Amino acid sequence: MVTVFQDAGAPAEQAGADRSRVDLDAAIEQITQALNLAERHPLSPEQRAVLDCLLARSGGAIDGPWTGAIAAIWANPQASFLDLLTLAQLNPQQDLTGRQLLGVRLEGCDLSGANLQRVNLRGSQLCDADLSGANLAEARLAGADLSGALLSDVNLAKADLHKASLALANLSGANLSGANLSGANLSRVNFHRAIVTGAVLGNNEGLTAEDYQQLVANGAIGDLHETESGG
Repeated sequence: MVTVFQDAGAPAEQAGADRSRVDLDAAIEQITQALNLAERHPLSPEQRAVLDCLLARSGGAIDGPWTGAIAAIWANPQASFLDLLTLAQLNPQQDLTGRQLLGVRLEGCDLSGANLQRVNLRGSQLCDADLSGANLAEARLAGADLSGALLSDVNLAKADLHKASLALANLSGANLSGANLSGANLSRVNFHRAIVTGAVLGNNEGLTAEDYQQLVANGAIGDLHETESGG
């Protein structure tokens, strides 16, 4: 088996547990050499993200049935994230858990019900995306744009949303317990039935005093003086 993991002899379940340790840049270099991919172009954030997901799924293997999927990812620098997932025969409902999706463009995408636990989406574009019912527990979403996103019944427990934009997002029924909302834009967010126990507020653009008081009454933690009232 040709693999880009240094611990190639590790059991598959152990490799899965250590997926976040993979140096993707080093893996890309090894893939370029091993598969004789002569054309060296900078991979898009979407290509890098899907390649990371594929290596996790394959346990680091790049030969056999995985070679064609890697070649398809390499050959489509303009393809969207979801199109690349399809080319790689990955399932967005189950193959994204804990993966590195930094800076990926997912505007308007349907990821409802997807398991995105511990995924790294820092700086990603998710405006108007449908994430209803998705599991984003412990996800890293700092600086992400979730403006207008459908986040009803989503699990965002202990997620990092520092300086993310949630303007006009629908968080009805969402679980935000222990989430970091400091610095997030909370303009006209729908928090109906949301669980906010232990959620951290502060320096929130667009959060009115009334909404702040309601969130704190429901268990959120914050300082009104650090909140930028939207009126």
